[in-house]
Amino acid sequence: MKKVYILGSGTSRELRFIIPELNYPNSPKIYHGELNGPLSNSFLHDAVGINKYLKKHFRLINLPNLTADFVNIAGRFLRNTTIGTSDLYNHKEFNIESFHNYIENEIATYGRNDEGLNAEEIDTHRKLYSAKNELLEFIRKSLFNICYYCDSLIHRKFAEILSSESADIISFNWDILLELALYETKIWQPLDGYGRNFNGLLGYKEKINFTSKIKIFKPHGSINWYKRGSDELMVYNLLPRNLRSGNPRMPPKTESVNGNTWRVYLVPPAQNRIDNSLINYWGNIRGTISEAEQIIIIGFALNNFDQDVKKEIEDVGRLLEKEITLVAPDAQNLIGEYHQVFPRCNIRPIDITFSKYLKGIGRNKNAL
Repeated sequence: MKKVYILGSGTSRELRFIIPELNYPNSPKIYHGELNGPLSNSFLHDAVGINKYLKKHFRLINLPNLTADFVNIAGRFLRNTTIGTSDLYNHKEFNIESFHNYIENEIATYGRNDEGLNAEEIDTHRKLYSAKNELLEFIRKSLFNICYYCDSLIHRKFAEILSSESADIISFNWDILLELALYETKIWQPLDGYGRNFNGLLGYKEKINFTSKIKIFKPHGSINWYKRGSDELMVYNLLPRNLRSGNPRMPPKTESVNGNTWRVYLVPPAQNRIDNSLINYWGNIRGTISEAEQIIIIGFALNNFDQDVKKEIEDVGRLLEKEITLVAPDAQNLIGEYHQVFPRCNIRPIDITFSKYLKGIGRNKNAL
């Protein structure tokens, strides 16, 4: 039975880690930990907490300091002009998707360039663009630290399950925890495993001598994707875990190859705006959903910050008559919004976490 898994941030929230103290070529010390991965609704707070935890053992790539302009724009967004940097870090309801949409809407009021603006408007316009880039860089570095140092047991278990299934993945997560686990099982690799063409590998160059058995579609981009022009992509390959040291090299925001500049490609959720380079990609995603015999949605809530995703899924979902399994701690509360997108489908909610769902699948295998 061909399956498709649709994954949201809930699959990167509840994390159980093996954290090796990387000291290549010596044998690593091993730490075990349980952390909460960052959610959109509390990303700054969660990311800073994770960084503090990891700093107990490692030399971490420092997270970017939030500039005064960023804090001021965030204060306007929160309607709290007295907010400071530490307040933002401690804010458990600072939603980065909503904040990104706020910045995009503010930029739109000035247009996409400085033409016709006075000096004050030009200054505000440029500060908004700077805040947007600052937000994406904070996200990128936060997720890189997690993916470099933390070996997720839950994603290992999921990779083990996927190795015995006929399935594809649609992931709205920027992290690569699942990809790292799947790569080690030799059923997935980055050059042919994302359902789109890449021009080559950046970072660690190695000969990959197997092809992917499953596809991971990532319509929001990924921290290891680099783009040039309208639709040319390269993928950054992290060092294998057994070669990593305690002094990581952060993949840069841009890479220069043969005089061409490639930039990290993250696509934040947006209202009524889809990147032109994703139009064909979404066609492949819709085809994957349509052809699947079973759809399993885990930790993903449709929301008003991402109207394009709703529309893209609804374009195929309204025609389907299939069974959908909806997995989330609050799955019952999500049925209504999913019935709007899949009106003819039988939606079966399961009110449990990702790890408990995997335990149920692998009950006769090794438990987490």
